[in-house]
Amino acid sequence: MKHERNLYSRLDKGIRREVQVLIEGGIETFESCEGGLGHAYYEPTVRFHGNRGEGFRALAIALKMGLRSMNCGGCDLYRMKNRSARGGN
Repeated sequence: MKHERNLYSRLDKGIRREVQVLIEGGIETFESCEGGLGHAYYEPTVRFHGNRGEGFRALAIALKMGLRSMNCGGCDLYRMKNRSARGGN
């Protein structure tokens, strides 16, 4: 538990809950950003390992848990806007 608290405390505060929910749902994240000026991404973003199916799994977790709009990226990029998915190939 202490290791997990350290992991989450190092994340941008504005994306911490989303990352934690996805990790607890079994999604292997590797990059995140709360977005905005001075950040790596313009919008809140969580990137994760996996194929297209993993993207849909992450989306299902995000919708079920009521996560806010964000970019979710594995092999494809899924954008959650107004609780619906856009993007991907």
